[in-house]
Parts: sequence; structure tokens; C-alpha cells
Amino acid sequence: MKKSFLFLCSLFLFLCFESLASCSNYPLQSTPSVTSMVETSFSPTSAQTLAPGLTPTLPPIKESSSTATKIFTPTETIPPVFFRLLTHGPLPNWQYLVTFENDEPVTGDYSLIVGQNKEYTCFTRADHPNYLYCAGPMAGIDTTVEFKLYPLESKVEILTGEIYIPLQFAP
Repeated sequence: MKKSFLFLCSLFLFLCFESLASCSNYPLQSTPSVTSMVETSFSPTSAQTLAPGLTPTLPPIKESSSTATKIFTPTETIPPVFFRLLTHGPLPNWQYLVTFENDEPVTGDYSLIVGQNKEYTCFTRADHPNYLYCAGPMAGIDTTVEFKLYPLESKVEILTGEIYIPLQFAP
């Protein structure tokens, strides 16, 4: 009786483990599997046959032309300007001020476009020659807007970026 009980318990445990192993990806025992392996080798000289009705197509080859390629050269040169956004904030009457800093004193006239179409007037002050102040209409509230700084005589961007205009009321 005791031997049959041990046999039944061990059979039960074996069946439990076998059923658990079939649910998982890890087998209890690795069983060799028979796979048919087809060895193919390709060599550059071997001829390949296609199924009937199929013909290989090659992409057209562009022939080199002997015409010279025109290289674009800008007609105006703008000296490098190293502006950095210093600060920005609201002004009275729903106006906004953006201040840029330069390594050298600012020379020339500049224009700032904020958002899609808000044009700001830029100016310098004698007591802070390295700063460029730009004031114009507030471009939004509680939003991020894009800005582009241009020299007034051309529309070549010298600085672009984004500023966040917080939710606050103008003084």
C-alpha cells in the first residue's frame, strides 16, 4: 500500500511538472529535434534561373554630364554676430520686451519677429552698448512663441529660438 501511494504521488508530481513545462518556454528536458538543412551557396559566377515570365530589371544608370554645376554664392556678407537671449518680460499696455546680449557693442539696426507676425522695434542704449532691446506687442499669454532676429537691411536670420510668455498681466 505504501509503495503504491509513493508511486501515485510521484506520478502525480511528474504530470504536474510536465503540464507546467508545456506552458512555459523552458522544457524540462531538451529533446533533439530533426530539422532539414538546405545548404545553398552563391557565387558571383553562378547563373540564377528565374521563374517563367519573370525578367530582371535594372535601374537606369545616369550618365555623367560634362556641364559645370553652378554654385550659389551670396551677394551680401553679414559679419558674424553672437547674440544671446538675455531676458524677456511684459511692459505696460500689453507690450513685451525681449533683451539680447552681444559680446561686442551692438552696431546696426535690427528687427525681431515674434510669433507669426508680431514685429518688434529694436534699439540700443548708450549706458549698455552690448545689449539689444526689442519691444513690441505681446504675442500671446501662457504659450511658447518662436522668435527670429534679423538685421534691418536684410531678411537673413541671425538668431532664432523660442520664448515662453507666462500667464501674468502687464503692469
